[in-house]
Amino acid sequence: MNKNINVLYLVWGENVISNGILQNQVLQLTHRLNQSASVNVELLLGVPVLNYFLKGVSRKQVSNSLNVFRKTRSFHTKRIFLPTKFYIHPILIPFLILPYVFFLNNKVHSLNIDVLHCRSYPATLLAYLTKKILGAKYKIVFDARGLYCEEAVMRKAFHFKGWSYRTWRKIEVRLLNGVDCVVVVSKTFAEIMAERTTNKNICTIHTSTNEEIFSSMEKLKKDKIKKELGIKSKTLVYLGGLESNGWYSIERLAFVFSSFSEIFPYAQLLIISHTEQEYIFAILKQLGVSTNSVIVKSSNSPQTTNELLNAADLAVAAFQTNRNEIEQVIDYTVISSKTGEYLSVGLPLIYDKKMGAAAQLIEKHQLGVTFDDNISTQELKKSIIQVMDNYPLYVNRCVKASKTFSTKEHVKKYIDIYIDICKADK
Repeated sequence: MNKNINVLYLVWGENVISNGILQNQVLQLTHRLNQSASVNVELLLGVPVLNYFLKGVSRKQVSNSLNVFRKTRSFHTKRIFLPTKFYIHPILIPFLILPYVFFLNNKVHSLNIDVLHCRSYPATLLAYLTKKILGAKYKIVFDARGLYCEEAVMRKAFHFKGWSYRTWRKIEVRLLNGVDCVVVVSKTFAEIMAERTTNKNICTIHTSTNEEIFSSMEKLKKDKIKKELGIKSKTLVYLGGLESNGWYSIERLAFVFSSFSEIFPYAQLLIISHTEQEYIFAILKQLGVSTNSVIVKSSNSPQTTNELLNAADLAVAAFQTNRNEIEQVIDYTVISSKTGEYLSVGLPLIYDKKMGAAAQLIEKHQLGVTFDDNISTQELKKSIIQVMDNYPLYVNRCVKASKTFSTKEHVKKYIDIYIDICKADK
């Protein structure tokens, strides 16, 4: 290419500020992209106006979150009249998406944009409609992130096979067929998308992990962290939410830890979570887990999370049991951002097979243990012992596999995508 490619990274209707996605995913990627000599990236956040009032999100807060990005490029925010929930009823699209077509078109022209990189479905729908209605010439990257229609059902925003679900599925096909490239987070996700579109340009890029933050520390630093936490034995770690209505199961976590502690009698369980400690301890106590062996910590920064992970020996994740049809479809696509963080620290994994993409990755590269709901304690113990007996080998495999989650590697892939789709008409 003779000139740099101008990219507008579009986030629309998604509350990425208060849930950490802005800092940990969006800014991490866009800042790295701007360090490349090949592209210039602008960032446009369409923030639901109610989030400004109900969640205390102000332009000043947005600005403070974007300090790193602002050093290299500008950012743009737009208050938009979307509901606080991310899942839009189709009948509201003419009122909540169409009014912003001219705004986006003007922004694209003023910034001389070549590629619109759209995060999830509402952003892609806005970019698609703007291009169709006004004849804009930019390319569209549909960065799907998740199965919007199925997730809306799971979160009770749509009814399965109801009108909203069926309409969004039709919109999904239009978007998949009408964009220049579809990006998904796992190979299993790519399989599902390939069944729904004739578009052959589907790329898999896992969730991004900042390799400059997440890494295995030297032994002296690990020992210091363990001492501060009161860790004196082999430790199993879980990172993430454990709410009763969430994806991850505290009951299955307790089962894995019980098996682990039968191998190592003084084993400890480290839980890094914003879920209330009282709730976690109460449930674990009901499940027969001694709370004396459990440490619960919250983390407000990636750096702190990395330090806590470095205190552990193995990492675990397990979904709730009795998953329905829609949940099983979503489960099959899950790679999970915590997977990249675990692997970057060099932690062998103990994962539920229901986490389809992650489980396949573990089995393919021998990164630890996968288990189903019917596994016995003896079977799980045998698999864990196999990992612990060959621990350095598994750690090396995990660190090697973590490269597929590296933000640095993902930047290269995205730049290749931008170059390829911009060359397509030449």
